Amino acid sequence: MLDGRAAPEVLATYDEERRPSANAAIDFSMELGKVICVPDAAAAAARDNAMTAAYDGGISDVPGLPGIASGLIAAGAPLAGEVFPQGEIDGRWFDDLHGVGWRFVTVDADWTGLDRSLVGWLETIGGAVINVTSTAIDLFTWFEIQDVRWALQRPDFHLFGTAKDLDGATALLAELRRQLRPTPSS
Repeated sequence: MLDGRAAPEVLATYDEERRPSANAAIDFSMELGKVICVPDAAAAAARDNAMTAAYDGGISDVPGLPGIASGLIAAGAPLAGEVFPQGEIDGRWFDDLHGVGWRFVTVDADWTGLDRSLVGWLETIGGAVINVTSTAIDLFTWFEIQDVRWALQRPDFHLFGTAKDLDGATALLAELRRQLRPTPSS
């Protein structure tokens, strides 16, 4: 963006991408505050007793934040805007092994048919194609459950989109290049 590898308009998508998550976090905090900040001592004691009675020894799930619904995603692509799982590979986290940035992750052992010019372009923006094998059990399982073979992860760990096959993967990478391409006037 600022270094000329993407159109400046991409920066304008930040607010539209993040506002729903920020609003959800604020709303959750406000609701939690209503439970925590009870000024009446008798009401606070009643709340404490009710919560203690309801506690089953487990940990409650916190509601997840919404994914990214618009902006720099492949609109209509499966799982676009969702968070890509942080998988473990041989006892190390995926990001520790492969760093951050654009990561085109696949479970296809043979991806030589992927357009080489698109792969070269991906590398110019700091991206990489990464093949995970069945030894990366949690990631490999995620791909199976989602019924996809390719996942294009953004630097913020959200998915630009996913694809089921090599043609879909090529189209996904071409769409990313189209969206990031600087306009002639930039």
